[in-house]
Amino acid sequence: SAYNGAGLTISNTTIAGNSATQRAAVRVWNTDAEIRNATITQNFAFLSAGISVADGGVYSDVLLVNSIVADNTDDLRNCIYGTLNAASSNNLIGDGTTAGLVNGENGNIVGTADAPLDPQIKGVFSLTGIDHYVPFASSRAVDAGLNAGVPGATDQLGNNRIANGTADIGAVEMQDSGRGELCVDLNASGADDGSSWTDAYPSLQDALAQA
Repeated sequence: SAYNGAGLTISNTTIAGNSATQRAAVRVWNTDAEIRNATITQNFAFLSAGISVADGGVYSDVLLVNSIVADNTDDLRNCIYGTLNAASSNNLIGDGTTAGLVNGENGNIVGTADAPLDPQIKGVFSLTGIDHYVPFASSRAVDAGLNAGVPGATDQLGNNRIANGTADIGAVEMQDSGRGELCVDLNASGADDGSSWTDAYPSLQDALAQA
């Protein structure tokens, strides 16, 4: 959280698995914040599970760039509570109903309460829980970032930030070795081509036959 002019900078960071009655992940109150290449996901609160911008953005200014804010759960179903800086760009927001950003403008990919976006990212565990999230090859976050907006040459894990000519959205860049991933789900009902969870192969044998 940041209050009363203290300022806040978040970059190459995963914020996940937090729970609270209100404002589980990021809260900005009467100050400015800049968030670049962050992944904010799987947080729970009754009010504002993702990013909370106090006073609807009137007295607080939050610039969000190249970041995933999705799959956070609260009663309002909004991943972002309050209005972001209009210059925020190249973000993937599961439900951006109150964020003030428009899907398809400034590189932003924005879902709604009725049609929230699945970021298609997978958690990687450490001894203390999920350490970070990596995008699947089918994720819309891959190669959808703004190169000029990255916070540095490396991602959260110290790997190259721009691995395929264009930065990914989120804290962790998918490296070239991960671009051939295929999805497998016994219960999928889509095209059975492995390109996404909806269109996943129904069996591992089918996926291995195409690998």
